[in-house]
Amino acid sequence: MNIPFSIEDFMNVFRHYNSSFRLMPPVMYILGFVSVGLLFSRRTISNRIISGILAFFWVWMGAVYHIGYFSTINKASLLFGVLFIVQGLVIFLYGSVAGRMDFHAGLNRRSIVAFVFVLYALIVYPLLGYLLGHVYPASPVFGMAPCPTTIFTFGVLLLCRGRVQLFVYLIPFLWAIVGMSAAVNLGVYEDFGLTIAGVLGVVIIISGNRKLKTKVEGRMK
Repeated sequence: MNIPFSIEDFMNVFRHYNSSFRLMPPVMYILGFVSVGLLFSRRTISNRIISGILAFFWVWMGAVYHIGYFSTINKASLLFGVLFIVQGLVIFLYGSVAGRMDFHAGLNRRSIVAFVFVLYALIVYPLLGYLLGHVYPASPVFGMAPCPTTIFTFGVLLLCRGRVQLFVYLIPFLWAIVGMSAAVNLGVYEDFGLTIAGVLGVVIIISGNRKLKTKVEGRMK
């Protein structure tokens, strides 16, 4: 995929974006760690709060990052912005309002993969970026930037009990594929984790949905 901007243009967008909202990166990290803590809670309200936090991330990235900043160097970002806002509204309505997303951290392989994604998004991603010369504020930040936040989202979705609906993970998966272009063409190598999280996350989700369907059908016989 040909990219209509350079790595310098790309990182300059982050420099202006992050510098314009200096208080938001720590807020986003606090919300991220609050979400992780709530994953271990048994209270129903925790599921709604986690969903609300995820929804906030996606609406913010769509409206502020994509439409407000990234669109200055890439007009396709206007479409991305709309899709991100839609994703945020979907998570909010389905998870926070309807209460249809039930999160639980267990001692199993799926949970281990989920927390690998979460830790990668929160800690490993920025460290790799720093080692690769992507130094704040000219760097993608969790909660503010799509790639680390999408990785985090897949980690949280893997901790959903029950069937994970296609409309909940489709847009994050599409972004995981689109984001691969930054890793390949711009040398943002920390974004390889995005594609891995997207592809592996969807494989695990689909596999889990099939097992759940088989179990339900077995009980009905």
